Amino acid sequence: LLNHSLLLLDGFIVRCVPSRQSRRGTVVALQFPGEFVDLHAFPLKRLDHDVVSLSETTVAIIEHEALSDLISGDPELARKLWLMTLVDASIHRHWVMRNSAMRALARVANFLAEYDARVTAAHGAERDSFPMALRQSDIADATGLTAVHVSRTLRDLREDGCCTLSSGMLTLDNRARLHDVG
Repeated sequence: LLNHSLLLLDGFIVRCVPSRQSRRGTVVALQFPGEFVDLHAFPLKRLDHDVVSLSETTVAIIEHEALSDLISGDPELARKLWLMTLVDASIHRHWVMRNSAMRALARVANFLAEYDARVTAAHGAERDSFPMALRQSDIADATGLTAVHVSRTLRDLREDGCCTLSSGMLTLDNRARLHDVG
């Protein structure tokens, strides 16, 4: 049983459901600095998935007993932590929609637009270029496509002037266009 949760301070983490097809499992969530990686473990005391770091990370370990003490004396903090879990659930629903209802180009563009929005939120400012800890196979896993299909889709996005993913860097050549496609 888990007695703590992790708050990501720096780096990049994914949550994965174990799978026989992938050594790591199926990517089901991205976590950015400022986000709890596993806040739902606070009431549930367990996880139904793995937490995997894709880069050097720094996390704060927050004991559930300390969280209980904090929220019992601060209803507004309790409401904000609950809101964080609701936002997390909303992102999960969006992933289900994206991976079941969008064509490949829109899926990958939408995924990269989400990545852009969450990097911006985590760092407090838009950037035209930033590190992308995910490989093409990770993007394929997260979007329900093959790595070959993602490679072709990234080529199409590059040729359309939207973005370029190269050597671990995502460069947004036309953010508005990428968001439109996604």
